Amino acid sequence: MAGVTNRKYADGCCRIWYIDRTGKQIFAKGTGNRRESLRWAMTLQTKEHGIGLGIFPAPSAAEVHRHDPIDEKFGEYFAWGGAQGGLNGGSWSEIHARNIRVRLNYWKKQLGLKTLGDLPGKLSAAEACTRELQAGHENKEDGHENRKDGYENRKDGYENRKDGYANSTINGYTEALKSFSSWCVERQFLPDNPFQKLSPFDDRPVVERRALTWEEAARLLACAPPDRRILYEIILLSGLRANEARQLTLDHLDHKNGGIRLAAAWTKGRRDCLQPQPSWFLERLRVYGRQAVADALYKEHRTKRLDVPVRPLLFVPQSTARLIDIDLKKAGIEKVTPEGKIDFHALRTTFSTLLDEVGATEKTKEVLMRHAPLTLTSKRYVKARPQLLDEAVDQVAKRLGLTDLYADSMPKPQ
Repeated sequence: MAGVTNRKYADGCCRIWYIDRTGKQIFAKGTGNRRESLRWAMTLQTKEHGIGLGIFPAPSAAEVHRHDPIDEKFGEYFAWGGAQGGLNGGSWSEIHARNIRVRLNYWKKQLGLKTLGDLPGKLSAAEACTRELQAGHENKEDGHENRKDGYENRKDGYENRKDGYANSTINGYTEALKSFSSWCVERQFLPDNPFQKLSPFDDRPVVERRALTWEEAARLLACAPPDRRILYEIILLSGLRANEARQLTLDHLDHKNGGIRLAAAWTKGRRDCLQPQPSWFLERLRVYGRQAVADALYKEHRTKRLDVPVRPLLFVPQSTARLIDIDLKKAGIEKVTPEGKIDFHALRTTFSTLLDEVGATEKTKEVLMRHAPLTLTSKRYVKARPQLLDEAVDQVAKRLGLTDLYADSMPKPQ
């Protein structure tokens, strides 16, 4: 049985129906001619009957799903990522999920994707899109959409509207498309990954980061205003990343165990851990946090796009590089030297370097930097002594001139 309904699609094509091999009524789009549409419906009915009798081979899973709406599969992909698509079977971070959503919506628009069947054969079109992203022309409309969806990190938007996106950002776009396609292949929605050969751009940094010297770090702290000084201090004594510092509240200060509690939900390694800190510095953070300076600064700067907790401990703006550049200039520190450049993340590089210079062991540096072990021996058999972790951080603090006496003599941040 097959036929043509009285209903038509918006483009004037007839709506046909037929019974598949399981006895289910299927609706599909025919042509603009009713008689042709009826013949097409009868052909589909005959094919389904032949498959049921074993005369024709059954369609593959990819053929069955090729007409699935692309938005439906995006929704399944986001649901999977929000549940178990992240590191170690955890969920995606909010920043990563937002970036993936923005980038897949970009590909949907640029490649004209409506169903999964539209993905194959779009490799050359995707390559052309990456070249346009690099050139940076005729992409202003997409830039506005990105700002609406909200970027956590400025490097995911235009670094320069004339010069276009950075190569690392373009690679993020291509990786989002390739990862989604691989996810579809694993679930047999696609026969293969049509973007497997979508080559990345060279994203090696033009200028490497360098570490501040002891004298430069002390000058930076001396020239920074109180709200940024305490932020620099916590990075130089813990190596926290910008978003990790942004998520801290008073509840994360563990005075009993002598450290800062980091939650798996917003750390890069997706693991709960304790970052050792001197007791006097934890007290200094507690006093600072109770003044609610960070909360007032966030409201003043109207940083709505940032994921900031209730009653944040520190003010970490979106453009951290812009603020540290001001303080570097005031301190008379060269931003770029033959050794490399200084930006906000270079403070984490500085913390690692200072640990090395005070004689910390490799295991101590690995634990304090929260890096994955490189060998099975380091992972399973070499353990970090808690007292060695505390001593390493204390030595870095003393070399920087940060002591309990210094904490008592510092003016309270306003």
